[in-house]
Amino acid sequence: MGKVVSFINGFIAGEIGPTGWERSDLVQHAKGCALALNMVALVTGPLVSRGGFRDRGPVADETVRGRLVGFARSSDDALILELGDEEARVWTPDGSLIMDGSDPYVFALPWDASQLDDLWFRQIGDVLFVTDRTGGRTRTIRRLADDDWAVADLEFREGPWLPEGQTISLTPSGVTGAITLNAGAAAFEPADVGSRLRIRQSDGQSGYDTWTSATDYDGGKIVQYDGKVYQRQTPGGTLKSGTTPPLHESGVVSDGKLDWLFLHDGAGVVRITAYTSPTQVSGIVETRLPSATSTIYWAKSGFSDVQGWPRALAEEREERLVFGATTQRPGQVDMTRTSGFTPTTTNFKPGYGSGRVVSDNAVSLNVGGASRVVWLASAAALIAGCTDGEYVLSGATLDDPITPDGRTARKVSSFGSGDVAPLMLQGPPPTILHVLRSRTVIREVRVSPDQSVDSRDLSVLREHVMDRGIAEMAFQQPDNIVWMRLGDGGLAALVYHLEQQVLGIYRQSLPEGWTVESLVSVPTPTGGDRVAIQVSRVKDEVTQRRVWLLAPRSDGMFLDGSATYEGTPVTTVSGLDWRAGETVSIVADGARVPDQVVSEGGTVTVPDAAGKIVVGDSIHRRFESLPLDMAGPGSTNAVTLIPTHATVILDAVEADVGTLQEGSMDTVRTRTPDDLAAPGERRVRERVAIGNGADRDQRLVIETRAPFDLGIYAYRLEAEANR
Repeated sequence: MGKVVSFINGFIAGEIGPTGWERSDLVQHAKGCALALNMVALVTGPLVSRGGFRDRGPVADETVRGRLVGFARSSDDALILELGDEEARVWTPDGSLIMDGSDPYVFALPWDASQLDDLWFRQIGDVLFVTDRTGGRTRTIRRLADDDWAVADLEFREGPWLPEGQTISLTPSGVTGAITLNAGAAAFEPADVGSRLRIRQSDGQSGYDTWTSATDYDGGKIVQYDGKVYQRQTPGGTLKSGTTPPLHESGVVSDGKLDWLFLHDGAGVVRITAYTSPTQVSGIVETRLPSATSTIYWAKSGFSDVQGWPRALAEEREERLVFGATTQRPGQVDMTRTSGFTPTTTNFKPGYGSGRVVSDNAVSLNVGGASRVVWLASAAALIAGCTDGEYVLSGATLDDPITPDGRTARKVSSFGSGDVAPLMLQGPPPTILHVLRSRTVIREVRVSPDQSVDSRDLSVLREHVMDRGIAEMAFQQPDNIVWMRLGDGGLAALVYHLEQQVLGIYRQSLPEGWTVESLVSVPTPTGGDRVAIQVSRVKDEVTQRRVWLLAPRSDGMFLDGSATYEGTPVTTVSGLDWRAGETVSIVADGARVPDQVVSEGGTVTVPDAAGKIVVGDSIHRRFESLPLDMAGPGSTNAVTLIPTHATVILDAVEADVGTLQEGSMDTVRTRTPDDLAAPGERRVRERVAIGNGADRDQRLVIETRAPFDLGIYAYRLEAEANR
């Protein structure tokens, strides 16, 4: 028999689920644990308490479930939108409401509360482009000022268009203004009202003379150039043309001597305003038609109430706005023209009516076949997450931009993406974290500039957390934490730092009865992101919904749902009506005072006047090691190890240390918690007896409910070895 000592000095692999406890051959065992409740790992290795959640007040309508959405132009310019039932409010990152006089500013929404979970949000500048995964209307939310927001339908005025492929003729009654459209057979339905048609006269050139320089053109003369048709605007007489050919696509422009009005490019657009019958509709000409004669060259809108609207999370790439997946075309991706979008309109012009296409025209390609495009993300390449796998969208060659004649979709994996917005994290190259269709697996995807793809599963050994499902994710810097709202309303933290090879998942819990309904992370001017959650519970048969902000660890606040008084020293804190009858923990001027029950009037009293009083729920932090005889790869290979002692290195004001064995826990105190004259928490070493060593599934346990930080740095295991 001999003595064996092992040393565990980091917990960056996070929690290992029970099915992995026997995998002592894996390196995760040397940096993992069985439980780290309400704790997170620092990139340097130790486990520490997460900050507490500060209560910032109730949502506007506590009777319905809402959603928090981040709005961030920069670290100095970020806000949080609280979306509710057909209305929204605006919060600052520090948890203050934007006011309109003496009342919170409110703006109207076109969605009720039941629709909010189906919305995707992509911010570009001061605009949120909002798509609906159920196929509802695409809209924008635009900030005009912090207390002035506008919501509007996004107008798809020029495409995207369905393939023509028509055998039915269409005859317009005119080329401008209000017209009727008569079809040679049934072609329309009532839901077409509001959608658009693209009408061409022929599949070729216009038949007009080509503009040339130094040429005599009479007033009213019509010419074509570069596939577009123009009419001379100088009245009467003749005058030679200039040297600059007309290239414009709207209005009047001079060639240097003559003015030319743009008429059309061989195609025009009509917005349908009324339905008469399957063969007749009325409309307004938005772009002049080339002719009023019958034609078979016409197409319907690809986005409409009939076809459905974009269902995927949108993206911007190469100055193009990119949409994907309608009800009728789930695998389709459509990209606007270069610079072809504004906060209220888009331009998916596919080319000229003659059939000529130029590189800045719109791009359309089928990506997933019959599968649905779920999200689009721009990294080293444009990535499309589909229900059947993940695709890289690129130009014809590696370095080429995406163009109408040069676009490819290359499938790089077959995992299939779920309806959870992915995250773009560190680089280079940038990393995308996305959730699979089952919502129980999270994967990492990295696309290098040469379009080589690396991917790995981040959920292995963590099924005890992932099996609860992932509903929403938000990334917090500089802590490198992915906060995850779970399918059951719970919370988990994924500490992720690719460069330092840190990857660990840690369970989090809120006070009893509270669940998370939404979460978001936005930057702050101090360089750290602020995490906000919307929480709910039922108390006395009444639903409470509130907004909580995660306090930075540097604030030293370790209570949940907390309220803080700061000012002239007082003995009473009020305004806690929503907590009436509950037992709360209290920290006054840094010292813990006895727990109290909140009065029916919503007040608590402290023994001595204090200038800073924090009231909230205690946070239970509990660490459980892996079975101690498996600490490290291959530690039990052909050897029987009988643990005898463990020496724990930790920072704490107060914590209980022991094992799972009943009666083994001892309390460690580095100062009396209510003695402000004593030093703060400090590092200590506590030697723990592991019992008689007969239990090979013994585990080390460290826990606290004290409203102070807890840091676990390492433990040294001593065991007797029998060979």
